[in-house]
Amino acid sequence: MANRPSQRIHKKRYAAPTSPNPCQITNLHAKTGWVAHAAQNATSDGIAWYVGWVEHAGRRWFFAMNMDVINDGDVAKRIPLTKQLLKEISALPASAN
Repeated sequence: MANRPSQRIHKKRYAAPTSPNPCQITNLHAKTGWVAHAAQNATSDGIAWYVGWVEHAGRRWFFAMNMDVINDGDVAKRIPLTKQLLKEISALPASAN
């Protein structure tokens, strides 16, 4: 288990903007990644991910998006798609970027 100082460092390092309003009480902490040709017999160009957690309305949601990369343009879809799904379960407010 991570100690408290490590948790504070990660919260600051992986904070992602969710709103232009600094008074918004929603915090998204996330990290992206991408590996090309993850396996010798891969059927796609790689794997991309977006993992983290959201703090909103006094609750905390953890998420992990893992997707096959067929085209280079697929990599850019992981963040907006994840945010859309988080909005659908009310983990992010509808107004979040």
